[in-house]
Amino acid sequence: IKGVAIKKQKMIADYAICWCVPDDLFYIIPKHIIGSKDRIALTPNITRGKSIYEDYKEAWGLLTK
Repeated sequence: IKGVAIKKQKMIADYAICWCVPDDLFYIIPKHIIGSKDRIALTPNITRGKSIYEDYKEAWGLLTK
């Protein structure tokens, strides 16, 4: 599985915008979804099941709410 692990920095915004460079994909993840986790793993090419952050892939519409 190709993916990326991101170590969370101190969040001062309402969303984390993560760019998966190899796939040129963005994840727009609300701060409350990340919660107190200090790392998240983004797996855009998962072949079995569904990534827990799948709903936030290219979710630019969240920024207009």
